[in-house]
Amino acid sequence: MASLTLQSSRSLGRAIAVGNAACRQAILAVLAREGQTAFETDCPYQAMAELSRKPQGYRMVILSLQSLYREELGIIAAIKAHCPDMDVWLSQTDGRTSALADALRLGADGIMANDGLHRLSPPVDKSPVPAAAPVATPPTVGAAREMVNRPNEPVMSVTSTDDPVLTADELRALLQEPPA
Repeated sequence: MASLTLQSSRSLGRAIAVGNAACRQAILAVLAREGQTAFETDCPYQAMAELSRKPQGYRMVILSLQSLYREELGIIAAIKAHCPDMDVWLSQTDGRTSALADALRLGADGIMANDGLHRLSPPVDKSPVPAAAPVATPPTVGAAREMVNRPNEPVMSVTSTDDPVLTADELRALLQEPPA
């Protein structure tokens, strides 16, 4: 299955670069070509602290997958929850396909390569979505069996899984101890 790659046309703005010194050099080189600056840190927790201090001061966070533990990928969901307009980009993704998949599932916007930013999913529309009308759930297997066994009774629609599946008589029969 081919993935969708869109070159980002959004202006970069100030960034937070998270990774060890060697990884940050590659990130900073891409940003420098665009005339952008970044707050640099080795630690994702320090990046979150900086983002908490100045949420309006940054437009993106760039995370080096070579410098993060899998457990630290939760930073992506935290950033998206607290700063929904913030872009999260991943760098140094070679050989880290499962971490890349996890990061994208958590809300990362795309990858930063030597030639720039590549959005892996279209930007999400942030406008409020109207609430959908509730959908009736299909009858359960037990309810369907009950309808078949009693053809003369009117059919009642089962709309919730909280409704009893067995009739009172069937429940009594099940609870009785078998003859000795």
